[in-house]
Amino acid sequence: MKTKIFIFLISLLITNKAHTASSSLFSEIMPDKTASLRLKTGELLLLSCSGKLQPHSPEVEMAKRLFTEDVLDISEDMLCIKSEIIIHENKLLVGVLFYEEIESEPREISLEYIAIVPEHQKKGIGKALIYYLAAFTECSKISLISEESALSFYKDHLNFVQPYKNAPLHLEKSFNPPLSLIASS
Repeated sequence: MKTKIFIFLISLLITNKAHTASSSLFSEIMPDKTASLRLKTGELLLLSCSGKLQPHSPEVEMAKRLFTEDVLDISEDMLCIKSEIIIHENKLLVGVLFYEEIESEPREISLEYIAIVPEHQKKGIGKALIYYLAAFTECSKISLISEESALSFYKDHLNFVQPYKNAPLHLEKSFNPPLSLIASS
C-alpha cells in the first residue's frame, strides 16, 4: 500500500511540474497572455499572439523578407505568434511563428513557418516561440515539415521526433499534459 501511495505522489509531482513548465520558462505572464523572458544576451523578449494573419502586417512582411516567395504560402486560416525585443523602450520585431489548428485532430497544431531575423538567431528565440505556442494553445502535439537544414534545431534542441521512417522531414513533439499560460498576479 505504501508503494502505491509513493508512486501516486511521484506521478502527481511530475504532472504538476509538466503543467507549470511554461511558467518556469517565462519570466512573467501578463493577464493578456503576453509572456516575457530574459535572453542569454540580457535582452528582454516579449511573446504574444497577434491572431489571424493580415496580408500586409509587419509579421507577414518580415516573413516575406526572410523566405523566398515560392516557399512562403500563407493561408487565411493561419495564426501568428510574434517575438519582440525591447531596445531603449521600443519594440523590435525579431521573430514570427505561423501556425494552424488541425480541425480533424483537436488540440493538435501544425507549425507552418518560423522565422527569426538572422542577427537575432541562436539566442533562444525560436525555442521560446515554440514553447509559447504550446502553452498559448494548450495543445497536446505540434507537427511540422522541416527544412533539411533545420532538422538538428528541432530534433537536438527541442526533442522533436520523426514518427514515420519514410517521411524524414515530418517531425512531431507531444506535450502530455499540455502546457498552459496562467496569468501571474
